Amino acid sequence: MADIVEFSPAQQQQEILPEIEDIAGDKPSKPYPIDALPEIFREATLEGHSIIKSPLAMSACSTLAAASMAAMGLAKARTLQKLVMPVGLMLLVEAESGERKSTGEKLFMSFVDKWQAEQLAILEGKLANYEADLAAWKAQIKGCERRMEKQVKDNPTDLDAVDGIRGELRQLHQNEPPKPPIPKIKHADVTTEALVKSLKNYPVVGLLSAEGGTIFGGAAFQNGSGSNFMSKCNSLYSDEIIDVSRSGDSSAMFI
Repeated sequence: MADIVEFSPAQQQQEILPEIEDIAGDKPSKPYPIDALPEIFREATLEGHSIIKSPLAMSACSTLAAASMAAMGLAKARTLQKLVMPVGLMLLVEAESGERKSTGEKLFMSFVDKWQAEQLAILEGKLANYEADLAAWKAQIKGCERRMEKQVKDNPTDLDAVDGIRGELRQLHQNEPPKPPIPKIKHADVTTEALVKSLKNYPVVGLLSAEGGTIFGGAAFQNGSGSNFMSKCNSLYSDEIIDVSRSGDSSAMFI
């Protein structure tokens, strides 16, 4: 269960948002407000900027994206309007070729790849145990079903025996071994269904790429499905409950 972080009254007074600016058209860019970042974010941004010489704004967005992914499963925030929201962020940076987009992603997001590799190594043993438990559970189900078939065939009037086997089957179905969560939290080219399934499996997900074409030209935006994909992302961003189900599909997913 994620903790809820609330602003103090003093912080609320400082966090009154300014009016939204229209950024369309050819307007001179303003310096990135680096001093508005908390100290630890500011220092990480400046260090990354000094190492790879990328634009300051792009380094800042990389810092914020990394922090968001690290905190996503740990906390939510209560806004000034008293709404409880995830700490996920939507970030988009337009950068020229040669401005170290891929290098910046590797620098700031390497911890995600390292963490995923470590978790998958730990998971190998758990998956082996799960497969063994699942095989034993399925064998128990089959054995119970065979007993029910035999009972109904040989002595269908013995309702107590039938009810006893039915109770065993119900108990077995309620005790299916849980599959260990697979920590796949970093995605780029992904469908709506795969993204929702990933979140159902593990409560953290990031859609990240140094190349916008990987996402906007990927599976989620093919055949006119981009609008549906973005609406699902907006729902997740707003902490709404969403569902993905298809006709004839018994595995509907609710997040």
